[in-house]
Amino acid sequence: MGAPGYFFLRGEERRAPRRLARSGVEETIQFFSVGALLFLLSAAVVLGVGLWDRAGLLQLDQVAKDGIVEYSKTHAGRVVGSGAFVVVVAFAFGRWGPNAVYWKLKPTYNPSRSVWDEVLGRAARGERVFVAAELVDRRVVEGYVATYSTDMALKDRELALQAPIYLTLPEEGQALRAKAELLTHVILKGEDIRLLSCRVEP
Repeated sequence: MGAPGYFFLRGEERRAPRRLARSGVEETIQFFSVGALLFLLSAAVVLGVGLWDRAGLLQLDQVAKDGIVEYSKTHAGRVVGSGAFVVVVAFAFGRWGPNAVYWKLKPTYNPSRSVWDEVLGRAARGERVFVAAELVDRRVVEGYVATYSTDMALKDRELALQAPIYLTLPEEGQALRAKAELLTHVILKGEDIRLLSCRVEP
């Protein structure tokens, strides 16, 4: 049931990107919620088409008259065909629905944004992502990913790291650990980042 919701939300993000990463639990809930709505909408479409007898689909008036059990026995083909049609229509809504809902917005797919999501987004899915960010002035800031933004140009994005925070100055070459009580988070601007090195910890 969640598959049509997955396609719909991924298509939605191409035209209306989210600002912050969602957790794996939040995404799963949204996939199944949207998927359930798409299946209900698809069922309504199939039942509507079924009012035309020649469509060969399930007919509500006959179900109400004979009962679903008896109707299924005498019209098994219609029941199976209707179920398959519901699945096909739900996937169609999931695949092309965002294009209709957000038809005024142009697709904004950005490969670099996907890379950030694929690697940094694992922090929102229950894994610990340790990042070493080399800045344009050659300083290196290290820490675990807290959150990040993705729906803007790379130079305007922000990456938040959380303690323990390490800072390496180019002239010293030795990492200095910031005391947790003094520094728990640091926010980096995309325009200041020269290179990101990541280590994913289960």
